Amino acid sequence: MRLLPRDEKFFDLLVEQTRIVLEASAVLSQGMAGNSARGNSRDIATRVRELERKGDEALHGIHRRLHKTFITPVDPEDIYQLSARIDDIIDHLDAVAYRFDAFELERSAQRMGEVALMVHGCIQSTVEALEALRSDGVEKSEELLKRCEEINQREVETENCVREAVRNLFRTERDPIALMKQKELYELLESTADCCENVADVLEAIAVKNS
Repeated sequence: MRLLPRDEKFFDLLVEQTRIVLEASAVLSQGMAGNSARGNSRDIATRVRELERKGDEALHGIHRRLHKTFITPVDPEDIYQLSARIDDIIDHLDAVAYRFDAFELERSAQRMGEVALMVHGCIQSTVEALEALRSDGVEKSEELLKRCEEINQREVETENCVREAVRNLFRTERDPIALMKQKELYELLESTADCCENVADVLEAIAVKNS
């Protein structure tokens, strides 16, 4: 019997934080897939930066609530880790958006938009995993673990796509500066997918710990 109520609001806050990340990813992926590297890249970078700041506010709000809450639905350290790993994703998106604008590529690399959309898929699965945690709690982890598997699979697919794209880049790009710029963007996108996998790792640990 639980003597004191747990603050279940944390699950809502984590979902809200992740949805901000998803919105930033949508802005970036749609822009990069639209072959508008020289047209709207500044608007894309500005919008993603605004959402990154909004994400920071969500992160700090979760941390402030942790300091004031006695009973949490899972260990406070797990909530802290989750919110921090989610924030890593939007920090990477902001870095990609900034470089996408600053590098002023003559054209977006052929597969870069495809990779950005794959990263968006990773983030969508991350939102669904947090929603599963919120709806089922830690007592029923089947759906949560399924969503974590989806994140991991999408991360592997993204990594494979990036490797093939970089391999092709070295075969076809004759401008060394353009090659370096595109390679850096590809690697940042891959790292963004890795950040989603890090969230999945924390969620899986929570599921095991509370099973």
